[in-house]
Amino acid sequence: MPKPRIFLSSTCYDLSTIRAELAVFLEKRGFEVINSEDKNFGVTPGMHSHAACVSQVGQADFMLLLIGSRRGGTYIGSLSSITNEEYKAAEKLEIPRIVAVLRSVWDYRKTYTLNPTGNHKHIVDDVRIFSFIDYIASGHSDNWMQTFETIGDLKNILTTQFAHYLTLFSNGMRRSQPKVSGQECEIVDFPSSLDGCAALYPNQDEETAFRNGLRSLHEILRKIVSDGTKKGAKSEKLKQLWVVGQFGESEFGNTIYMSIDQFKQYAWSTYRGTRVNKQFKDYRITCDYDDRYDEWRIVMVFDDAAGTAGTNFFRIGGVAARARIHGGNQRKASGKFQGSLGAGNGNHAVFQRLAEIFQN
Repeated sequence: MPKPRIFLSSTCYDLSTIRAELAVFLEKRGFEVINSEDKNFGVTPGMHSHAACVSQVGQADFMLLLIGSRRGGTYIGSLSSITNEEYKAAEKLEIPRIVAVLRSVWDYRKTYTLNPTGNHKHIVDDVRIFSFIDYIASGHSDNWMQTFETIGDLKNILTTQFAHYLTLFSNGMRRSQPKVSGQECEIVDFPSSLDGCAALYPNQDEETAFRNGLRSLHEILRKIVSDGTKKGAKSEKLKQLWVVGQFGESEFGNTIYMSIDQFKQYAWSTYRGTRVNKQFKDYRITCDYDDRYDEWRIVMVFDDAAGTAGTNFFRIGGVAARARIHGGNQRKASGKFQGSLGAGNGNHAVFQRLAEIFQN
């Protein structure tokens, strides 16, 4: 019977004892461990030792990455570490990755962020370790990281994670699976009539502006959902639009902003946000971080070419917020949001889908 193969990735010098104990632990549980320190580690003739390590990643079913206080060697012809290149190879091949960070390094990460130019040699031998952690945290998938102090911590992490993998496998073997609503986003045509808008905005000019804002927002969402990017990238953009639209404040007619501290509570870190911000250019939205005020802000500016979306996007968030207050919870809110707008032609499914997307 073939054994599942797990690639053990870490610096050898500071974690050699832990690596050896983990190899024994995994082998006793039926795994074949791909470990560069093992005499059975395969090396292709004529290949540099660095490339040999990375090439073996493709032979694995899983990767276990341990991040300690040592960065390790730099990959030949690159600025990245060997461990970094191993992780990127697994990421590219979509190999499931379990990441564990030494707790002292993880806990010190915030201190380093506040003082990146200071002396941090008492924690890590190279501050690029923190950049590597940030890179993993910003990924679309497998960006969850555990912390450890002892070999016992790692054994518990692995036992729990592989039990979860077994549950997922068991669920996948079932003949019939219940359909989960809202997992796949599909934007329907924009409805021709929205009778409920008049009740929300008695002033005709405001009602017209609100309708135009909805139409522009619908077009932006349609482009995001229908483009050829990965599902994870689409979800990130949809989430950022919803968070800033829901909790931000409007300014200058076409701008919405919110404090970075508040944004982090509902979305993600500044490092990941910088990457997501760049993805909005194709949708006529400029996103950036701004330090010209008393506090750092994340700012979204809607291009004039996008109609009145910038002016009215905050109002849309306001309607959803009021619906959430009246509805009591997210499921009720989606119905309230949809019902308060209405649709004379019966095609109000677009707002049901928008509400589902926002919830996710």
